[in-house]
Amino acid sequence: MPVLLLLLTMIAAPPVEGPDAREIMRKASERNERIWKLARQYTFVQRSEERTLDAKGNVKSRESHTFDVTMLEGAPYSRLIAKDDKPLSAKDEKKEQERLDKSMREDEKERAKRRAETEKRREEGRKFMLEIQDAYDFRRLSDETLDGRALFVLDAKPRPGYKAKTREGGMLSKMRGRLWIDQEEFTWVKAEVEVIDTISLGLFLVRINKDMRMSFTSARVNDEVWMPKSAVLRGSARLALLKKINGEFETTWRDYKRFQTESKIVAIEPVK
Repeated sequence: MPVLLLLLTMIAAPPVEGPDAREIMRKASERNERIWKLARQYTFVQRSEERTLDAKGNVKSRESHTFDVTMLEGAPYSRLIAKDDKPLSAKDEKKEQERLDKSMREDEKERAKRRAETEKRREEGRKFMLEIQDAYDFRRLSDETLDGRALFVLDAKPRPGYKAKTREGGMLSKMRGRLWIDQEEFTWVKAEVEVIDTISLGLFLVRINKDMRMSFTSARVNDEVWMPKSAVLRGSARLALLKKINGEFETTWRDYKRFQTESKIVAIEPVK
């Protein structure tokens, strides 16, 4: 009787009020367009760390790189500023300065090519995000609150029989996840993704195993835009069908600063 009562209670539960899951995703996609435009007006610091794990999940080794990212002639420019959380050596600092000097000496044709490549990557990313709407069946769960903000919570499962529209879209049928979307601004605040089938990339040069887990969080900046805060990948993959890697890959973003015109990159004295 208790089990039967529980089932009846679940069936009789009132539906979640407000927009349905697909409407939430549509509004979130529209919001992304504005976010991408605002994001171009920010500089930031990006730190990426790779941790290699042994068979028991213990960390065998770790390596990190920190970059200062700004805009140079209309395209993002990443300058290495630290390795393993330590300032660069004089040799590495000189190498970074030479790379920057070379970029500053580019003629207009080279700069235009770099800007075009940047726009191409942005457009590919935009199409991929839009394809998520079509590639999944979404189900709205109970709302949650995080840091004082009300969030929609959606489950996303691959839509049976969906045909990918983009090259990257083919991966979507091999992943499922859960999304947290801000109820006021319809922006992605958090996402958790699980690989449910092996993913092959680059003519099988990379095979991502189905134990891979990914998570993403964002943070509100300057009370006007949501920007990436952290991204973590955990699991295993195989390179060139030979070398197997097992580890954690974490990227964090911080120190967002808005600029009105392009930030000026200046030389930094080498560490002595």
